[in-house]
Amino acid sequence: MKRRFLAWWEDIRTGDLNPVMVRELRQYLRSRFANWIVILMLAGLVLVTMGFFAEARSRVTVTGVEIASGSGGAMFGMVAGVLSIASVLLALYTAQRMGAERDRQNLDLLFTTILRPGQVVRGKLFAGLAMFSLFLSLAMPFMTMTYMMRGIDVRVILWGLLSLAVGSTLALSGAILLGCLPFGPLFRRGGIAFMVVFVWLSLGVVPFMLRMGSRAFRHSGVTLSGWDWQEASTIAAILVCAFVVPYSLSILLLSHARSNRFFPFRLTMTGLWLASMAVVAAQVYISSGGVADVFLPLWFIPGMVFFLALLQVSESMEDVPGPRVLRHVPRSFLGRLASFPFFTGGIQGTVWALALLVGYGAMATLLDPEAWVQGKEYGCIAVIFGYAVCYILTARLISARLPLSLRQGAGTPWLITLYMVATAAFVPVLVDNMRDNRTISFDLGSEPGNLFAMFRGNEDHYELHLLVAGIWLGAVLLLNLPRLFRTFAAFRRPAEEVATGSEP
Repeated sequence: MKRRFLAWWEDIRTGDLNPVMVRELRQYLRSRFANWIVILMLAGLVLVTMGFFAEARSRVTVTGVEIASGSGGAMFGMVAGVLSIASVLLALYTAQRMGAERDRQNLDLLFTTILRPGQVVRGKLFAGLAMFSLFLSLAMPFMTMTYMMRGIDVRVILWGLLSLAVGSTLALSGAILLGCLPFGPLFRRGGIAFMVVFVWLSLGVVPFMLRMGSRAFRHSGVTLSGWDWQEASTIAAILVCAFVVPYSLSILLLSHARSNRFFPFRLTMTGLWLASMAVVAAQVYISSGGVADVFLPLWFIPGMVFFLALLQVSESMEDVPGPRVLRHVPRSFLGRLASFPFFTGGIQGTVWALALLVGYGAMATLLDPEAWVQGKEYGCIAVIFGYAVCYILTARLISARLPLSLRQGAGTPWLITLYMVATAAFVPVLVDNMRDNRTISFDLGSEPGNLFAMFRGNEDHYELHLLVAGIWLGAVLLLNLPRLFRTFAAFRRPAEEVATGSEP
């Protein structure tokens, strides 16, 4: 990490620019699509300005150069909206180019360069931000006109510009991740509609989460310069995660399949996990010393869902890394033990994801231990996620025991997990309908083992479900112990490198 920072500083000091950024900027300036974005944006800004000034002139008087109509805020919103549309179109173009370069039949920069995946992703991101700066400079004269309309001050304008910059950065990071996914032909064959829907939905999640955070922490009396400090820290953490997660996933997808590509990704996610838990602990310690009900949905649930998805991904991977990855394994036993969850591999990712999931539960218990005694909310949440973990681990065990003729590679654990979830969702509903029609008289009772039992009025039986989930989870973990020991025994440097003591 120190060498990377020194390399970045050397590039900045000597004036060496990222070659991917230079290449992308040249392509943007030559592209007809980018030129049409600029033309349409300028046309939209001119029409918006003409409309507001014509409407203001028709109903107020003009004194000098000032038009005291009080509609500057509305005009600024329209100008920012036009600039946001241009930014989204730029992000879509970036995703389309990234998807085209990911095509295996395209012998382009991504498959012939010796640049690191991080350099490629940063080059794409910096090029998009440079184009957004161009759009912003073109729209700046129109934004200054909003101040002439009155009804807006410099602080609102600065906050609006900051919001536009943050939104453009998030849109570009999401677009790069979308382009790294193996959907290159989809982008070139009418996939623009899918990208529009995806990007707009992604951008819509951020305001929704910000609004949740604003409502959640409105009750606190601790303020800092007019801002609720809990709200500000929550918003900042959400924005950081919304950028870092797509960025790290893009680097992961661009890395070579035989490299130790999960090592930096898992380190980054662990750092985000520790930072988010530190923010929650600081909020609890400084404010009231207890956890409000909003902490659970705002902090723990999204993170647990994300790590459940990563657990499913790891359960679909091979366990033993390749020889190229094993060359970087530490020689000491403690080093092997500490680095084992972060290296590329299936059981390694399982251990890592389970450790962070357990950490979520431990943090929630430490922050609010009375919640387990006074209420059942934490118990219901633990039941849901405990059953989800059991489904994922059981699917891997079933998949490993299927005949080779029935397996579909890495997709088999996914399919089995989906079948189990579908069974848990539809079978109880089917049984209830048959009982209502008096076809059968069988009653499922509290539905032990059902992932959706807590959503079907069985909250009072959460203790029974905790017991069932605990026994089930203990059984699947016990069955995975031989797999874990076998993989850890093979997790060592090759014999010839240990004997010679050579470095990779």
